[in-house]
Amino acid sequence: IHYHDINFQTVAKKLKRKCNCKLIFDSHEFFFTYPFNDGLNKKTCKNASRILLQWKSAIKNADYVISCTKTMDNLVSLIRQDDNHGIIYNSSMFPINIKKRSIEGKDKIVLLHEGSMPFNRGLKLMLEIFKDDYIREKFQLRIVGTIKGEEKKYFEQKCQEYGLTDDNIYFTGWVNYLDVPKALQGDIGILFFEKKFNAFYSMPNKLFNYHVVGVPVISTHCAELSDIILQKGTGVIVERDIESVKQGLMNLLENYSKYQHNVLKYQEQFHWNSDEKRLFDIYKKVLN
Repeated sequence: IHYHDINFQTVAKKLKRKCNCKLIFDSHEFFFTYPFNDGLNKKTCKNASRILLQWKSAIKNADYVISCTKTMDNLVSLIRQDDNHGIIYNSSMFPINIKKRSIEGKDKIVLLHEGSMPFNRGLKLMLEIFKDDYIREKFQLRIVGTIKGEEKKYFEQKCQEYGLTDDNIYFTGWVNYLDVPKALQGDIGILFFEKKFNAFYSMPNKLFNYHVVGVPVISTHCAELSDIILQKGTGVIVERDIESVKQGLMNLLENYSKYQHNVLKYQEQFHWNSDEKRLFDIYKKVLN
Protein backbone atom coordinates (compact mmCIF):
# COMPACT_ATOMS: atom_id res chain seq x y z
CA ILE A 1 0.00 0.00 0.00
CA HIS A 2 1.43 3.36 -1.08
CA TYR A 3 -0.40 6.33 0.43
CA HIS A 4 0.14 10.11 0.58
CA ASP A 5 -2.41 11.54 3.00
CA ILE A 6 -1.94 11.20 6.77
CA ASN A 7 -5.74 11.15 7.14
CA PHE A 8 -5.65 7.76 5.40
CA GLN A 9 -3.22 6.38 7.98
CA THR A 10 -5.77 4.47 10.09
CA VAL A 11 -7.24 2.74 7.04
CA ALA A 12 -3.76 2.00 5.68
CA LYS A 13 -2.65 0.32 8.93
CA LYS A 14 -5.82 -1.80 9.05
CA LEU A 15 -5.31 -2.91 5.45
CA LYS A 16 -1.70 -3.75 6.21
CA ARG A 17 -2.73 -6.07 9.05
CA LYS A 18 -5.65 -7.61 7.17
CA CYS A 19 -3.82 -8.18 3.88
CA ASN A 20 -0.37 -8.82 5.38
CA CYS A 21 1.17 -6.31 2.97
CA LYS A 22 3.86 -3.62 3.08
CA LEU A 23 3.14 0.03 3.78
CA ILE A 24 4.81 3.02 2.09
CA PHE A 25 4.11 6.53 3.33
CA ASP A 26 4.77 9.22 0.71
CA SER A 27 5.28 12.48 2.59
CA HIS A 28 5.46 15.32 0.05
CA GLU A 29 4.21 18.01 2.42
CA PHE A 30 4.94 19.34 5.90
CA PHE A 31 1.34 18.72 6.89
CA PHE A 32 1.77 20.01 10.44
CA THR A 33 2.49 23.54 9.22
CA TYR A 34 -0.92 23.99 7.56
CA PRO A 35 -2.76 25.32 10.66
CA PHE A 36 -0.32 28.24 10.86
CA ASN A 37 -1.75 29.60 7.61
CA ASP A 38 -4.53 30.91 9.88
CA GLY A 39 -2.07 32.67 12.17
CA LEU A 40 -0.11 31.77 15.30
CA ASN A 41 -2.37 31.27 18.30
CA LYS A 42 -3.41 28.66 20.85
CA LYS A 43 -5.87 26.96 18.51
CA THR A 44 -3.50 26.70 15.52
CA CYS A 45 -0.66 25.45 17.76
CA LYS A 46 -2.95 22.76 19.15
CA ASN A 47 -3.99 21.67 15.64
CA ALA A 48 -0.37 21.68 14.47
CA SER A 49 0.67 19.49 17.43
CA ARG A 50 -2.10 17.01 16.64
CA ILE A 51 -1.10 16.79 12.97
CA LEU A 52 2.60 16.49 13.89
CA LEU A 53 1.82 13.45 16.06
CA GLN A 54 -0.13 11.93 13.14
CA TRP A 55 2.77 12.61 10.78
CA LYS A 56 5.32 11.04 13.14
CA SER A 57 3.07 8.02 13.61
CA ALA A 58 2.76 7.57 9.83
CA ILE A 59 6.54 7.70 9.52
CA LYS A 60 7.14 5.18 12.33
CA ASN A 61 4.53 2.68 11.14
CA ALA A 62 5.52 2.62 7.47
CA ASP A 63 7.89 0.04 6.01
CA TYR A 64 9.38 2.83 3.87
CA VAL A 65 9.00 6.62 3.79
CA ILE A 66 9.40 8.74 0.66
CA SER A 67 10.15 12.47 0.94
CA CYS A 68 10.51 15.17 -1.70
CA THR A 69 13.41 17.15 -0.17
CA LYS A 70 16.61 16.55 1.81
CA THR A 71 15.23 18.61 4.71
CA MET A 72 12.18 16.37 5.03
CA ASP A 73 14.25 13.21 4.58
CA ASN A 74 16.58 14.37 7.38
CA LEU A 75 13.61 14.81 9.71
CA VAL A 76 12.34 11.37 8.75
CA SER A 77 15.75 9.85 9.54
CA LEU A 78 15.64 11.34 13.06
CA ILE A 79 12.26 9.74 13.66
CA ARG A 80 12.97 6.32 12.08
CA GLN A 81 16.72 5.88 12.70
CA ASP A 82 17.04 3.34 9.88
CA ASP A 83 17.73 3.49 6.14
CA ASN A 84 14.21 2.70 4.94
CA HIS A 85 13.57 6.16 3.60
CA GLY A 86 14.57 8.20 0.55
CA ILE A 87 13.82 11.06 -1.81
CA ILE A 88 11.69 11.18 -4.94
CA TYR A 89 11.09 14.67 -6.33
CA ASN A 90 7.75 16.04 -7.53
CA SER A 91 9.04 15.52 -11.05
CA SER A 92 7.16 16.12 -14.26
CA MET A 93 5.39 13.51 -16.39
CA PHE A 94 5.03 15.84 -19.38
CA PRO A 95 6.83 14.89 -22.62
CA ILE A 96 10.33 16.37 -22.69
CA ASN A 97 10.73 19.24 -25.16
CA ILE A 98 14.36 19.44 -26.30
CA LYS A 99 13.71 22.24 -28.78
CA LYS A 100 15.65 25.45 -28.09
CA ARG A 101 13.70 28.67 -27.78
CA SER A 102 14.78 32.01 -29.12
CA ILE A 103 13.86 35.35 -27.55
CA GLU A 104 15.60 37.48 -30.18
CA GLY A 105 13.33 39.95 -31.89
CA LYS A 106 10.32 39.23 -29.67
CA ASP A 107 8.06 42.19 -28.86
CA LYS A 108 7.18 40.70 -25.47
CA ILE A 109 9.02 38.15 -23.37
CA VAL A 110 6.43 35.80 -21.85
CA LEU A 111 6.69 35.06 -18.13
CA LEU A 112 4.88 31.89 -17.06
CA HIS A 113 3.11 30.98 -13.85
CA GLU A 114 1.57 27.52 -13.70
CA GLY A 115 -1.27 26.80 -11.28
CA SER A 116 -3.72 28.68 -9.12
CA MET A 117 -2.89 32.09 -7.66
CA PRO A 118 -3.16 32.18 -3.85
CA PHE A 119 -1.31 34.97 -2.08
CA ASN A 120 1.43 32.61 -0.82
CA ARG A 121 2.48 31.84 -4.41
CA GLY A 122 3.53 35.39 -5.16
CA LEU A 123 0.39 37.08 -6.46
CA LYS A 124 1.23 40.43 -4.86
CA LEU A 125 4.83 40.45 -6.12
CA MET A 126 3.78 39.40 -9.64
CA LEU A 127 1.47 42.40 -9.82
CA GLU A 128 3.88 44.83 -8.16
CA ILE A 129 6.69 44.22 -10.66
CA PHE A 130 4.44 45.55 -13.44
CA LYS A 131 4.56 48.98 -11.81
CA ASP A 132 8.07 49.15 -13.26
CA ASP A 133 8.11 50.74 -16.75
CA TYR A 134 10.87 48.42 -18.05
CA ILE A 135 9.01 45.27 -17.02
CA ARG A 136 5.66 46.59 -18.25
CA GLU A 137 7.15 47.34 -21.68
CA LYS A 138 9.30 44.23 -22.04
CA PHE A 139 7.22 41.43 -20.51
CA GLN A 140 3.82 39.78 -20.46
CA LEU A 141 2.78 37.46 -17.63
CA ARG A 142 0.81 34.37 -18.71
CA ILE A 143 -0.94 32.61 -15.82
CA VAL A 144 -1.83 29.04 -16.73
CA GLY A 145 -4.64 28.56 -14.24
CA THR A 146 -7.44 30.38 -12.47
CA ILE A 147 -7.94 32.90 -9.70
CA LYS A 148 -10.88 33.25 -7.33
CA GLY A 149 -12.09 34.53 -3.96
CA GLU A 150 -10.14 37.24 -2.13
CA GLU A 151 -7.23 36.83 -4.53
CA LYS A 152 -9.46 37.61 -7.50
CA LYS A 153 -10.78 40.76 -5.81
CA TYR A 154 -7.22 41.86 -5.02
CA PHE A 155 -6.08 41.08 -8.59
CA GLU A 156 -8.87 43.11 -10.18
CA GLN A 157 -8.31 46.02 -7.79
CA LYS A 158 -4.57 46.18 -8.46
CA CYS A 159 -4.94 45.79 -12.24
CA GLN A 160 -7.22 48.80 -12.22
CA GLU A 161 -4.90 50.74 -9.88
CA TYR A 162 -1.78 49.97 -11.96
CA GLY A 163 -3.54 50.27 -15.32
CA LEU A 164 -2.79 46.67 -16.33
CA THR A 165 -4.52 44.98 -19.28
CA ASP A 166 -4.37 41.57 -21.01
CA ASP A 167 -1.31 42.88 -22.80
CA ASN A 168 0.44 42.84 -19.42
CA ILE A 169 -1.17 39.89 -17.63
CA TYR A 170 -3.15 37.13 -19.30
CA PHE A 171 -5.10 34.24 -17.71
CA THR A 172 -5.63 31.04 -19.69
CA GLY A 173 -8.28 29.82 -17.25
CA TRP A 174 -8.52 26.17 -16.23
CA VAL A 175 -6.45 23.88 -18.48
CA ASN A 176 -6.75 20.11 -18.76
CA TYR A 177 -3.61 18.48 -17.30
CA LEU A 178 -2.65 16.88 -20.61
CA ASP A 179 -2.86 20.27 -22.33
CA VAL A 180 -0.67 22.12 -19.81
CA PRO A 181 2.57 21.67 -21.84
CA LYS A 182 0.94 23.44 -24.78
CA ALA A 183 -0.25 26.23 -22.49
CA LEU A 184 3.27 26.68 -21.11
CA GLN A 185 4.44 28.33 -24.31
CA GLY A 186 6.59 31.09 -22.90
CA ASP A 187 10.15 32.08 -22.13
CA ILE A 188 10.71 32.26 -18.35
CA GLY A 189 9.02 30.35 -15.53
CA ILE A 190 8.12 32.14 -12.29
CA LEU A 191 8.38 30.71 -8.75
CA PHE A 192 7.51 33.49 -6.31
CA PHE A 193 6.75 31.60 -3.09
CA GLU A 194 6.48 33.42 0.21
CA LYS A 195 8.67 32.56 3.20
CA LYS A 196 6.32 30.08 4.82
CA PHE A 197 7.67 26.82 6.19
CA ASN A 198 5.90 24.37 3.89
CA ALA A 199 6.60 26.38 0.74
CA PHE A 200 10.14 27.25 1.83
CA TYR A 201 11.21 23.63 2.41
CA SER A 202 9.07 21.78 -0.14
CA MET A 203 9.74 21.11 -3.82
CA PRO A 204 7.06 22.47 -6.18
CA ASN A 205 6.46 20.36 -9.27
CA LYS A 206 6.10 23.49 -11.40
CA LEU A 207 9.92 23.84 -11.35
CA PHE A 208 10.23 20.52 -13.18
CA ASN A 209 7.30 21.32 -15.48
CA TYR A 210 9.05 24.52 -16.56
CA HIS A 211 12.25 22.60 -17.20
CA VAL A 212 10.50 19.84 -19.16
CA VAL A 213 9.03 22.40 -21.58
CA GLY A 214 12.50 23.97 -21.86
CA VAL A 215 12.32 27.32 -20.05
CA PRO A 216 14.72 28.82 -17.47
CA VAL A 217 13.26 30.13 -14.21
CA ILE A 218 13.30 33.10 -11.88
CA SER A 219 12.63 32.22 -8.24
CA THR A 220 12.54 33.78 -4.81
CA HIS A 221 14.82 32.08 -2.28
CA CYS A 222 13.27 28.83 -1.03
CA ALA A 223 15.82 26.46 0.53
CA GLU A 224 16.33 23.39 -1.69
CA LEU A 225 14.40 24.82 -4.62
CA SER A 226 17.05 27.54 -4.82
CA ASP A 227 19.84 24.99 -4.35
CA ILE A 228 18.75 22.98 -7.40
CA ILE A 229 18.36 26.08 -9.58
CA LEU A 230 21.81 27.42 -8.60
CA GLN A 231 23.62 24.07 -8.72
CA LYS A 232 22.29 23.23 -12.16
CA GLY A 233 22.45 26.81 -13.45
CA THR A 234 18.89 26.74 -14.78
CA GLY A 235 17.80 30.19 -13.58
CA VAL A 236 18.26 33.03 -11.12
CA ILE A 237 17.33 33.60 -7.47
CA VAL A 238 15.97 36.99 -6.42
CA GLU A 239 14.75 38.83 -3.34
CA ARG A 240 11.08 39.63 -2.89
CA ASP A 241 11.19 43.18 -4.24
CA ILE A 242 10.72 44.89 -7.61
CA GLU A 243 14.33 45.95 -8.19
CA SER A 244 15.77 42.51 -7.43
CA VAL A 245 13.25 40.86 -9.77
CA LYS A 246 14.06 43.41 -12.48
CA GLN A 247 17.78 42.73 -12.20
CA GLY A 248 17.14 38.99 -12.25
CA LEU A 249 15.07 39.26 -15.43
CA MET A 250 17.75 41.37 -17.10
CA ASN A 251 20.33 38.72 -16.16
CA LEU A 252 18.16 36.00 -17.71
CA LEU A 253 17.70 37.92 -20.93
CA GLU A 254 21.40 38.72 -21.27
CA ASN A 255 22.39 35.08 -20.67
CA TYR A 256 19.31 33.28 -21.95
CA SER A 257 21.10 30.75 -24.16
CA LYS A 258 23.35 29.69 -21.27
CA TYR A 259 20.46 29.13 -18.85
CA GLN A 260 18.41 27.35 -21.48
CA HIS A 261 21.34 25.08 -22.35
CA ASN A 262 21.49 23.99 -18.70
CA VAL A 263 17.73 23.43 -18.58
CA LEU A 264 17.91 21.08 -21.57
CA LYS A 265 20.96 19.36 -20.09
CA TYR A 266 19.18 18.34 -16.87
CA GLN A 267 15.67 17.64 -18.20
CA GLU A 268 15.98 13.86 -18.01
CA GLN A 269 17.45 13.88 -14.49
CA PHE A 270 14.37 15.58 -13.03
CA HIS A 271 11.74 13.82 -15.14
CA TRP A 272 9.40 11.03 -14.06
CA ASN A 273 11.27 8.65 -16.38
CA SER A 274 14.09 8.72 -13.82
CA ASP A 275 11.96 8.87 -10.67
CA GLU A 276 9.84 5.95 -11.86
CA LYS A 277 12.93 3.74 -11.84
CA ARG A 278 13.79 4.89 -8.31
CA LEU A 279 10.24 4.14 -7.17
CA PHE A 280 10.36 0.58 -8.54
CA ASP A 281 13.72 0.07 -6.80
CA ILE A 282 12.03 1.09 -3.54
CA TYR A 283 9.18 -1.38 -4.13
CA LYS A 284 11.70 -4.17 -4.75
CA LYS A 285 13.61 -3.27 -1.57
CA VAL A 286 10.47 -3.26 0.57
CA LEU A 287 9.20 -6.55 -0.83
CA ASN A 288 12.55 -8.26 -0.38
